[in-house]
Amino acid sequence: MHHGFDPGTFAAQCRERDGGTIVLPGPALASLADADCLARPANIIALWRSPDRLARTAPWRGEAGLVDVASFGETGLLAGLRRPDGLPLPIPYGSIGAPRAADGITVVETLRTGAGTLALRGPMVPAHAFPLGTEPHPTMDALGFTDTGFTCRLERDSQTLVIDGPPAGIASVGGYRFRQSHVEAQVADVNPGATILPDAYLDARLAGSALDREAMAAQLLASGVNSLIAGAFRARKASNAA
Repeated sequence: MHHGFDPGTFAAQCRERDGGTIVLPGPALASLADADCLARPANIIALWRSPDRLARTAPWRGEAGLVDVASFGETGLLAGLRRPDGLPLPIPYGSIGAPRAADGITVVETLRTGAGTLALRGPMVPAHAFPLGTEPHPTMDALGFTDTGFTCRLERDSQTLVIDGPPAGIASVGGYRFRQSHVEAQVADVNPGATILPDAYLDARLAGSALDREAMAAQLLASGVNSLIAGAFRARKASNAA
């Protein structure tokens, strides 16, 4: 999925492949359902790279089973099947067990740190940075919890966690947060005709536009700009995908 996305082409490809499961960005879920692109698959997995947007999503009314996957950068993820009323499952505070599994199997544990951020522990959380063999994850504490950096608040009545969104004007990319106005100024300094915006569909990514994308990325890197910003101008591969 990319800019210039065409729902009709996507729906046609789904019919051609007759896939039983579709994995798609969570923010695209509603628009694809409205375009009647999600009538055929038996299962849908919606990936939310900005988990705060999941809590604000509309109830799911489709016939397909929907599983939401809240991704916290490279730290870990939480998955849950939509409730019968179509709303996403809340995030429990504490131990989360595997559904339909034997008692005592814990998939992940959640914790609100003293700084008000979400920390995770368990088999869903990588103990080391990539690649394998490197030092232990730098944000893992003595108890094995890794701080995701995502701020959250505790609903005491239900003992569930609510992920807070980034402050206004902040873009979250690859675990880093950038002030949008600062990013735009850095791009304009290199090329006043170029533009850069948060990717509306794919979350946690910036989308850049310039006449010569490859040259723009090289110029940004040469000027010392963060590689995540320069990566917004990377060349897109040719494909017939929607």
